[in-house]
Amino acid sequence: MNGIIDDDFELALRLDHEGETEGWSSTGSWMCCRKARFLKKIDSEKEIPLHIKSSRIYLDGIPIDNCLSLLINPDQRNAWDNGHFQLEKLDSSDYPLGTDLIYWKMFLPSVVKNRDMVQLTAYKMIGNACVIVYKQGDDSKKPESSEFIRMKTGLSYTILRPAEDDPSYSTLISTLGNNDYGGWLPNCLMGLLYSMSITNLCNRLLHAYHNQH
Repeated sequence: MNGIIDDDFELALRLDHEGETEGWSSTGSWMCCRKARFLKKIDSEKEIPLHIKSSRIYLDGIPIDNCLSLLINPDQRNAWDNGHFQLEKLDSSDYPLGTDLIYWKMFLPSVVKNRDMVQLTAYKMIGNACVIVYKQGDDSKKPESSEFIRMKTGLSYTILRPAEDDPSYSTLISTLGNNDYGGWLPNCLMGLLYSMSITNLCNRLLHAYHNQH
């Protein structure tokens, strides 16, 4: 089985560096912590255009190491985020050391059906950036359920960097979501769900960290 390779981390950094160039357009800014900025891109080379979403959010008062652990450790994540996501670590022995196979349940507003996915996750420090990469995993490791629509994951990432004005205690988080949600989900709702979910995710993460410290 192919896992996550070094080229995936480099590609994540390159995509993140693009910013609003190379086909990206701004979808506006939301206040979250200090500021959240959202971008979108449509991959017109796909048979069905794929909407890719990106964000930049400042997390005030959370060092990178703590932020990383809260985001990718399934036990910690389930403790503070179980109303929105549930994570289960699956057998990852088919993949290289350092790559985890994670089953995600995503709980959406009642007007649409909940989603689930099987996703590979790995992270790597590159300079002062912690790059977390997500790719499609082996769906057969977790049979599909009639309660969920199975999503597919393109290369997605979360990048954590020390905030320039407070590098020891605050984090700048960049995300890119490249997912096929499957089933019926209007494009306008996809954008709204992404921006709201990332914004709310960061607020929940801040609350969880400050409750622990």
